[in-house]
Amino acid sequence: FVRHVEAYLRDRKLRDAEDYLDRWEQALPADKLEGFSTLYRVRLRMDQKQYATAAREAETLVRVSPASNYAPELLLMAAECYGKLGDAQAAKAALKRVVEKYPESSLAVTARKKLDSK
Repeated sequence: FVRHVEAYLRDRKLRDAEDYLDRWEQALPADKLEGFSTLYRVRLRMDQKQYATAAREAETLVRVSPASNYAPELLLMAAECYGKLGDAQAAKAALKRVVEKYPESSLAVTARKKLDSK
């Protein structure tokens, strides 16, 4: 599933990507709970410029499954969405959560750099 979704996103075939994501999550619901398919769904929403929806989906996964390996990346994506929406406070809060909750993640360094540049 993931290769198809990646290809559709790369080729900007967003409707096809969404259809394949739906099929993926129906066939393998654990991938949604773990955050794997959610990561691609958030990317899709960002490509569609649906930043509020993307941030909400990212935040929901992190709230439901805080131990997910995808949580730090989803929070970085949420921070980017909040930035696009002009909500600097929410963006900063998402970045802080990456640093504080996932210090072992390599993405904590990225989040720290973004915080330091603000």
